[in-house]
Amino acid sequence: MYLFLELQALGLYILVTLPASSTWSTEAGIKYIMTGALASAIFLIGALCIYGTVGQTNLEAILIITETTTLYTVGFSLLMIALIIKLGLTPFHS
Repeated sequence: MYLFLELQALGLYILVTLPASSTWSTEAGIKYIMTGALASAIFLIGALCIYGTVGQTNLEAILIITETTTLYTVGFSLLMIALIIKLGLTPFHS
């Protein structure tokens, strides 16, 4: 899932900065890359927290967890926050 999101974003980074003659497109591209890097870091930290709790990357093992710890909750929250940022569901423009 992480690799898919990053490969999708790579094409979008290029498309945002495509009109090279405009300073607006360059600024937008830099902001988009920085936002994407932040979301990627949050996503990886969340995935690390979930892996640290469950000890597996198997989705069935993650979904059947019976005892939710604080680390699992933090990891899942970070994962959801990163996906919300990555999908553009939060307005970061002014």
